[in-house]
Amino acid sequence: MKHPFPAFLVLTTFIFASCNMEDAVAQIEQTIDQDTIWVYAQINVPEAGGKIDDYFYYGRISRKLHQEYLDRKVDSGPILFRDVRYWSNEDNFVIYEDETYTGDLVFRIEDIVFVRILKGDPLVTTQAEEESAPLID
Repeated sequence: MKHPFPAFLVLTTFIFASCNMEDAVAQIEQTIDQDTIWVYAQINVPEAGGKIDDYFYYGRISRKLHQEYLDRKVDSGPILFRDVRYWSNEDNFVIYEDETYTGDLVFRIEDIVFVRILKGDPLVTTQAEEESAPLID
């Protein structure tokens, strides 16, 4: 798993360079919603030279924006992922938030390959499953 910072930097730069900054900020503010759903998503980020890097994140997104996407009312623009988590190369969950980062990332809707709806925070779910899993001798 690649570290997510380069993707964030590229995406943020691309979002604000490719459209009117006021419109982008307004759309991001609309995605900041208290009614969110947990998702697992693959995002393909275009890089220089036509290369595409794929990233896999868990996070919360606006339920309203997700429904608007399903209803084909929105198909482009920024989307805010809150409380982002990802699997590390050591096969454990990493919470994106730390001393420097808030734990939130912004992507372009059109770069999302798929989204799976989750029942809740995957970190909590995984820990609960591990604690209740039967021991194998």
